[in-house]
Amino acid sequence: MGSRGLTGWVQAKDPGLSALHHALRVTLAACLGFYVCRYIVDDRQMAVFAVFGVIAVGALSEITGTPQQRTRGYLASLAAGFVLVTLGTLLAGNTWA
Repeated sequence: MGSRGLTGWVQAKDPGLSALHHALRVTLAACLGFYVCRYIVDDRQMAVFAVFGVIAVGALSEITGTPQQRTRGYLASLAAGFVLVTLGTLLAGNTWA
């Protein structure tokens, strides 16, 4: 890794440390979602879904722009998700639907 060790290697691969900051944000959001769902809501299954949802939206999708634009994009996808999950839940009770 060279004379500077791990810090030097990371800075050489990611000069602005943007990937590291992105990974930290996703990790913190996943942990927060998991612990809120697991211990406050007391639903283990929801906790697992919260982690996978954060990983899907935060790590596997690329939303660019200013922080305000990204926040609007995340909120729009959250609202669409709520609508689609509600619709799917309502339609699941009827075989015809």
